[in-house]
Amino acid sequence: VTVIYPPAQQSKEDEEEEEGKSIPNIIHLSSPTNCLPSFTIQTLRKLLTHEQHSAFTIYIHSNVTMDNFLFQREWTIFPQVKESVLCGVGKLNAVTSTVLKALKVGHNSTSASKDVVYEVSLGVKRDMWRYMVLWEYGGITMDV
Repeated sequence: VTVIYPPAQQSKEDEEEEEGKSIPNIIHLSSPTNCLPSFTIQTLRKLLTHEQHSAFTIYIHSNVTMDNFLFQREWTIFPQVKESVLCGVGKLNAVTSTVLKALKVGHNSTSASKDVVYEVSLGVKRDMWRYMVLWEYGGITMDV
């Protein structure tokens, strides 16, 4: 996970003021990798300095980080998370492959079909990751 911290540390008064808030000042970004273009990082830093009353911390989660978060922890409150994601992705892969074959999409290139299937299943994992990361840490989620 790549972290972009707010430009200044919060004061004790700010921390006490925030205790009554229900949503932490955390932004979770999902990205294929943790390597973001410098322009994107600069834009994120501007976002951090633009809002004068709130200091947000930004966490950038790669696809690998999302998998680790979902599959390498014990979910005591939601014990079915791992199985649900794996089964959901498996079923979606099968349906997507069948539809692509029926539509003859990518029939000349199995690699193109596999890419489409991967992207569709990644969307399912990303959706589940959003719910779980918000449950675990709070904040807001965005895609890069």
